[in-house]
Amino acid sequence: MIPPDSIPHADLLGRDDIKVLVDYFYEKVREDLLLSFIFDDIAEFDWGPHLPKMYDFWKTMLFQSGSYHENPLRPHLGLS
Repeated sequence: MIPPDSIPHADLLGRDDIKVLVDYFYEKVREDLLLSFIFDDIAEFDWGPHLPKMYDFWKTMLFQSGSYHENPLRPHLGLS
């Protein structure tokens, strides 16, 4: 995985840059002993569909792209 600080520009320019950053973040989360069980055991994430949603979420938040149409809080309400 390419660390985000190795991207040759300082700003995120689009979905490709967001993908690098989100993938790197979740890679680190999944390696972390304190955090990984929350995602893998409690939330039982299906990473395949989750990551593209995160790319779209951040693209919408950062660039007002409108590519994310879901309620970002709803999936988290049932977790405890």
